[in-house]
Amino acid sequence: MGNSSYTLAIQTEEANYSAGDLVNGRVYLSVSEPSIDCEALIIHFHGQELAKVHYTSHHHDSTDRGDNSCDHYETHKETILDENYTVHSFASSNNQIPRGQYEFPFQMQIPNDLPSSMHCTSGKSRCEVRYNLTAVMQKPSLGRGVRNPFRGSLSSKPIILYINRNPNNTHCILPGRNGNGTGNSIGNKTLHFISETQRINYWCCINRGFMEVHAQLAKNLTGEENSRSDANIPVDAYTGVATLTPEVQYMVPLIVSNQSTTSVNSVRLELIENVKWKPKYREASSSNSIIRKSINDCTVA
Repeated sequence: MGNSSYTLAIQTEEANYSAGDLVNGRVYLSVSEPSIDCEALIIHFHGQELAKVHYTSHHHDSTDRGDNSCDHYETHKETILDENYTVHSFASSNNQIPRGQYEFPFQMQIPNDLPSSMHCTSGKSRCEVRYNLTAVMQKPSLGRGVRNPFRGSLSSKPIILYINRNPNNTHCILPGRNGNGTGNSIGNKTLHFISETQRINYWCCINRGFMEVHAQLAKNLTGEENSRSDANIPVDAYTGVATLTPEVQYMVPLIVSNQSTTSVNSVRLELIENVKWKPKYREASSSNSIIRKSINDCTVA
């Protein structure tokens, strides 16, 4: 975007990045006036997390026969990244840019410890982590109290951060039953889920026995890969929470113990994402099914 004297635009080679990646891009500048004043071309990298919870209050109006409801929102914003990168300085040309078309390449590195972009909604409540790259023309200093006319002259582009290939972040966590209360990280090649027992009833009251499901989780590795240190699945020793790595294949062996008179047609596996956010005092949540798969060929004991 721009004003009557020039037009500014920003473009990156990729739309999606991971924490720790190098961002390569270009800023395009078109000057239509004989010249404009500019001290430097700046890239502003901004990251923000937002949490908003919607709730209603009800009150009775004496002039109305019914109850009136009022919408309220509890919000919280947190800046997680606020950095500036100088793309080009115009000091050598006395802070003047003549009429013409300009192209400025730039390269910047995304910090390693940033969370991935995300967006989640539940009704009118939502939470998100978002990032923006903004190209800004920095006006030379005009003295105290003088407004910078280039302050609103910028071009902004959203950046989506994924956690792929980022060794410092993980994609999802699963509760296990491993833990000794120390809070240290331990590693197991195989995780055992807590067995589930389900009573089988007919017409709600006639019992036909029960079924048990035993499940495990392990990385899908070859014999040589299985001997490496990264073959283990990291587990927090205190909480028993296991960490899964993006782009890694996992196996989920299942054993169904059928102690009922009913046959087993299939077993469904489902990876569910549960998100909770709490700006201050109120909390909202969302639950989404990420992966769902039915297995028709299973071992029944």
